[in-house]
Amino acid sequence: MFDETPFPVPENLRIPDLVADEVREALSIQDDWQTTKGVCLCHRFSIEPGPEYRQAMDWMFRLSSGQRSRLLSLAITEISMLDEELETEVLNVRTLCTRRDDLEALRNVLSHCVMDNSDTVSPPLTEILGELNKHLAALDEIGMVWPNDSVIEDDRLLNVCVGDPDAWWVRPAFRFLGQYIREEELMNPRRETVAVLLAESLDPHIAVLWLSEVDGQVLEPLEKDAWVDLAISGLPQFLTDLRDSLDDMVWKTRSVGGDIQAIQSVNLSNEYWDEVGHLLGFREALDKARRNASRLREGYRETPEFRETLFKMDGIARDNRILFSGHREDPSVGSWNDLIP
Repeated sequence: MFDETPFPVPENLRIPDLVADEVREALSIQDDWQTTKGVCLCHRFSIEPGPEYRQAMDWMFRLSSGQRSRLLSLAITEISMLDEELETEVLNVRTLCTRRDDLEALRNVLSHCVMDNSDTVSPPLTEILGELNKHLAALDEIGMVWPNDSVIEDDRLLNVCVGDPDAWWVRPAFRFLGQYIREEELMNPRRETVAVLLAESLDPHIAVLWLSEVDGQVLEPLEKDAWVDLAISGLPQFLTDLRDSLDDMVWKTRSVGGDIQAIQSVNLSNEYWDEVGHLLGFREALDKARRNASRLREGYRETPEFRETLFKMDGIARDNRILFSGHREDPSVGSWNDLIP
């Protein structure tokens, strides 16, 4: 059915090598779900973003009524299979985790389509997204309590865990990262610094998050110094990305009427507050990292641009108190103002 709406694959895909082969293979198979997966991964991993980012959204907009119903049916079927596997026996942890992330890629592109507000076909993508969110929420309730302690080295999942470390399907990759750090400390005879290895493969955001929790006893002095340097170099981008995420949340709130009742009415409540919780956590981590940078690096100074960005970001939060006023069932999530020194 989806071959009636071809996806124009660019000659030079602007996506990381870690998913490029997977995308090409998915788009080469005459299978509706594989086509959907390939399109959504182009959007999720598009660099900068490249042309694939918009092309994936345009592809969604072009789907006919029948194709949209087919898309939702395929997604629900995939969710049901993952649900059954989690409830019985997981045969391949890596495959299960990447399949769940495929669904997240679908949710991401649908969310951006809804925010674009260019949809003219029925059923609207807003409705498709609402149904998908409902089924994913049920699946994630099971996933969050999934008794699994696997450790997986997977570049794609490590890439995802940088932006969403609390997602249950990236936990095996996050465990690998922690295990890898410990093994490098204790077992690497050449004493290559974890920071150098990390800089070659992962985002400095990881170093910032490490710096927010560092107690000074985790690494040898050489490794610790390198990690602090990497984290300090990554703090400005960490702050910029956090502000961009805040802007997105403000936009999302206003797009559904700007009040909690409106958000709940379109089935965005759970994931909405999850995003708020993530932003609150990252804001807290940012302050901890800044304090530790001052403590561990003599002469650490923040540029006027850094302080101005921080000031503007917190101003945005104050001006949109409904976002960060603590209206959530989870009492552990406070308000943005609670985190501002």
